[in-house]
Order: sequence, then C-alpha cells, then structure tokens
Amino acid sequence: MDYPLEFFRYFPQQAIAGGWVPIIQFTAGRLVTRQLVQKKRQLREKVIALNAFIASMNDVPDEGEHHAACLQDALRQRRLVSYFARTIPR
Repeated sequence: MDYPLEFFRYFPQQAIAGGWVPIIQFTAGRLVTRQLVQKKRQLREKVIALNAFIASMNDVPDEGEHHAACLQDALRQRRLVSYFARTIPR
C-alpha cells in the first residue's frame, strides 16, 4: 500500500469537510448571540410593562383581595423576569 497516494486520494474530502467545521461553528456562535440579544430585549420590554402595570395598580385604591392578588402576581413576575435578565450572559 502506497501511503502518499492514499493521502492524496482522500485529502480533498478531508479538506472540504475541515473547511466546513469553522464556518458552522462561527454561524452557530452568531445565532446564539442574536438569540441572546433578542431574549434580553424581550425581557427588558416585559420588565417595563410590569413596572407600568404595578405603578398603575398602586394608583388605584384597594378594592379587596383581587387587587392585592393581582399586584402580588405582578410583583412575583417582575422578580422572575429580573432574575432571568441577570442570568443571561452579556
């Protein structure tokens, strides 16, 4: 068996396959980065909406348990969203 001939016989396929690996890794990295940016934007919008809702709930006079339960749910949701916004890498 002549090893140099075997090497050149399979070299083009190996070179092509080896060239695709960095391209796929780069594309995957860019995709993850874009998804993180989009997720951060969504979480930021959600926090802003929750803050606006909580502020409007504080302006309305208490009308019973429903008001308090709704406000507590909004505050709990804001804490969760804030936590997830902090855990996303920058």
